[in-house]
Amino acid sequence: MSTTTYFGVWINWSRGAIPGATLTLPQEYGGLVAAFLAIYVTFAGGMFWNFLSFILHQINTTKPGSERDGLHHQLQVVLRNNGGAGSALWEFVKLPVYWRGKTQRPFHRVILFALLAAVNMAVFAVAGIFTSEVTKVPGNSTIILGPSCGGYKISSPTNSAIEIYRSKVLADTNAAAAYVRQCYGENTTSLACGVYNRPSLGFTTNPNATCPFASGVCVYNDNSAFSMDTGLIDSHSDLGANARPEHRIYFRRVTTCAPIHGKQFATTVNVTGIGPEIYVNAGPTSSTPYTLSYNLATRFYMGYSLR
Repeated sequence: MSTTTYFGVWINWSRGAIPGATLTLPQEYGGLVAAFLAIYVTFAGGMFWNFLSFILHQINTTKPGSERDGLHHQLQVVLRNNGGAGSALWEFVKLPVYWRGKTQRPFHRVILFALLAAVNMAVFAVAGIFTSEVTKVPGNSTIILGPSCGGYKISSPTNSAIEIYRSKVLADTNAAAAYVRQCYGENTTSLACGVYNRPSLGFTTNPNATCPFASGVCVYNDNSAFSMDTGLIDSHSDLGANARPEHRIYFRRVTTCAPIHGKQFATTVNVTGIGPEIYVNAGPTSSTPYTLSYNLATRFYMGYSLR
């Protein structure tokens, strides 16, 4: 199976429709987006102060025939000049010093404007710092597409095609064995363990499970089977199939094993060209009328194991 990463807008349903809205981009574009957001926040902060200072200036405009003191007119000049929240804050800080003792309550008349400028600067400064958080996704979640997902089928069973298929099976087996060694331990720090939503799925065991066959078939007794139970596996949180809550499924598998008195289910047949084979008739499979077969001649061959 070949997989590719999906680039575009998608929803991480682990976080919900709105908080989970995600944009996945190639790595070379991520830095550009972070830089653009920082510049945009700075620009938005300046424009917001322009808008706020214009409103404050219009609210405090002197009506015709009214007289105001010099501090009022200097406040209006600062608001009108619109040099930015930082420069305006500095001017507001200096005004009470200049007008101290020359007009009534200069500090109280200026403090509100200074606070608004300071809050404007602080809010957009913090927003600029946290723009980097926009480019982060909890758990580094991505959508993996499988355009070639499915089984491997030989269209024409030639010798070369069969060899290729065997090589693929061997490579898949080695890859699975390497994944088990890296990711099934207690401390899984390998980067390879982040491929799946969960590195491994847990299960519970019961060494005294009820024999799954008729009474007397199990070798020891009717309560000596070994059972493994996965519990309910969530297609979203356990298998990583990103979906709405109403579209998720739960899967459970219980496997029970027990040694049995098997002679009553086995028959030996001498197959021409192959030799004697044992057929276990514990139920048909999708392709054979028996459960499994075993060639007695294989016990004389040398076995092998993967390393």
